[in-house]
Amino acid sequence: MACQMERPADNPPERDWEPADCFRLLLVGGAEDRPPAALAAHWADLAGWEIEQVSSVQEACRGRSRYRPHAVLAEVASAGAAQLLRQFPEARQVLWLDECTDPTAAAGFDAAVCAHWWQRARYPASLRARTEVIHPGLTVRDAALPGTRDPYGLALRADEWRTTSELDWLAGLLPGLASSPVRFVVSGRPAPALLDLLAPFSPLITASDRDAQGRAAVSLHAGGHSQPLLEAMAAGCAVVAADREPAREVVRDSVNGALIGDSEQGAARLRTLFTSPDQVRRMVREAQDDLRRDFDPLAAALRCARLLSQGHVDPQRMDRWATGSLPGEWIALHA
Repeated sequence: MACQMERPADNPPERDWEPADCFRLLLVGGAEDRPPAALAAHWADLAGWEIEQVSSVQEACRGRSRYRPHAVLAEVASAGAAQLLRQFPEARQVLWLDECTDPTAAAGFDAAVCAHWWQRARYPASLRARTEVIHPGLTVRDAALPGTRDPYGLALRADEWRTTSELDWLAGLLPGLASSPVRFVVSGRPAPALLDLLAPFSPLITASDRDAQGRAAVSLHAGGHSQPLLEAMAAGCAVVAADREPAREVVRDSVNGALIGDSEQGAARLRTLFTSPDQVRRMVREAQDDLRRDFDPLAAALRCARLLSQGHVDPQRMDRWATGSLPGEWIALHA
């Protein structure tokens, strides 16, 4: 008797593979390049999830009866946050706090999320207790091939150098570089005060953030925000930053980057990096290993999905999704 092909109905999936209940998530605010949208791109692989995204609180309120979300993830200002709470009281509401958001906006929310530990440390104790630190993760770019980066190129993001203290620190550092063949690669729109400081190093090379970090071997940071350092690490630059929080959160001095204090010592360390390609490569390698371990986008998506779903999705199933151990055909059909 000829062997008959097995039909799907003859081999039903084990109970563990049964489709999850629908989980409806509403994303409010934040552009496509913002962290919530980046995380949502990973959640799209969870077929049990229905994700709606609106650009404003007003748009969310107009469609209240249509969305009926189980959870809301919002990146909005204080006034909009309060309005959102009133409109969706039945949903689990989570507020994304960026570096500029007033933390009082999170009052009344079930939980909050921020990207950096230094942010959370500045919040009141009551907010810290319900705030998760979840960086959305970064994609590590392969370091440029040997010889394609300028060893004397020093990338500088204009938006990091705005305050008087930051400019004063840079002003103390630059004289120590006057005798070196440093070439500044500046991205963004420099303030007049920054242009005045860099005038002795003209002509300046201007480029986008991505191009600057792909052209220069080293990047210099004011250290007031950790995200620019992480992006430079991901791009393959050796990072040098002022020895302060929040730079200390991501830079391990002399391992995956350099933290510099007084101006004279800082200038000397920069000059050393310009002539030490092996040290630069080692720092870049360590930094990118750190990023792959601690800033993995899929791991971040898993943590945030758990925070939002609060057990609505089987955590073991989500673990298998995150580690890639779900068979491809089941990822397409099951959460």
